[in-house]
Amino acid sequence: MLTRVVSSCPEDDVDVRACLDDSVEQRICDIETRLERGAADGEALPCTEVRTLAEYVDSIVQGMAIRAIEGASRLSLQRIVDIAMRVWDA
Repeated sequence: MLTRVVSSCPEDDVDVRACLDDSVEQRICDIETRLERGAADGEALPCTEVRTLAEYVDSIVQGMAIRAIEGASRLSLQRIVDIAMRVWDA
């Protein structure tokens, strides 16, 4: 739901925009924290730029959310995950 709100929020609604921006930032920071914890535990990351990687993961997830809203099938979304994981493993 947040994805839809962010994309349709008027720029002149400063309070709502600030709240949405904070929410997006927190979401990316949460992913970044998880990636850092994984790396510390010995998990291999596909790159050393953890912030950029977190933004990449978030972009995939948010894109999938939009595709789901548009009516994408579960199979279609699973294929997106499969490709994202192949890219990760490359």
